Amino acid sequence: MEQEYLYKDFSYMTLTRQVHTMLHRIYSGLLCQL
Repeated sequence: MEQEYLYKDFSYMTLTRQVHTMLHRIYSGLLCQL
């Protein structure tokens, strides 16, 4: 039970990190266009 919770939490952290990286790239791209 505990392990399953940790796995879900880890996958959530990974997903959040991917979204954060994607937003950072988009933000950097917009700054380059200005």
